[in-house]
Amino acid sequence: MRDNGIGMDDPRFGLDGKLTGGLGKDGEGKTADTIGPEYQAAIDACVELLTAYKAPPDPEAQVERLESLLVWATCMREHGVDIPDPGLDGTWSDYDWKLDAKSASYTAADEACRAAAGVDIGK
Repeated sequence: MRDNGIGMDDPRFGLDGKLTGGLGKDGEGKTADTIGPEYQAAIDACVELLTAYKAPPDPEAQVERLESLLVWATCMREHGVDIPDPGLDGTWSDYDWKLDAKSASYTAADEACRAAAGVDIGK
């Protein structure tokens, strides 16, 4: 998107495997013009990259990911972060997130637990 004139943060993958952040934001966190022709032209130029993230994983990969997320959630609790296990779909859609994911304690636990669980979702 940046190569096509749209300033935005790097996207991240949430623990549920969904692409979060970055889209529609510039490097300073300001909302980008997502309606204008420049944004649409960038989307059109990047559509192959975007659709690559929409392909559903195979069932074995989904099971492996859920197992990794369960290990991650257990580890986070062991490090003092109160978080439930993910749902069977690998998300926390029913969980009301009230955690400060930028706090030093959360960041340290997350780093340790991603390594322990083998969860590779980017930073």
